[in-house]
Amino acid sequence: MKPHKNPLYPLMGLVGFLFSVTAFAYFVMSWRAIHSPGAAPNNHALMDFIDQHGILLLALELGLLAVLTFGIMATDREPPESPTSQPGKPAADSLSSRKGA
Repeated sequence: MKPHKNPLYPLMGLVGFLFSVTAFAYFVMSWRAIHSPGAAPNNHALMDFIDQHGILLLALELGLLAVLTFGIMATDREPPESPTSQPGKPAADSLSSRKGA
């Protein structure tokens, strides 16, 4: 039987990547504003977009990451049991079996 793959994992990776790019762009925009005193920096279209919508975009991406995180936790299945373990019984090396030792 093929193991179940949660379809939210690739979406989580994509949103995480977009969040990283947005955060880095926001950092670069701030760095350029601080380290160019007196001179008007040559703005790039991405820097203008981040300047106008950066906080909203970061907040939306962070919220989506939170929703996806809870969605993944809610939809993940338990790992399949090994053929040597019996259903309903803890594995021999589990923490509960070591407490008595």
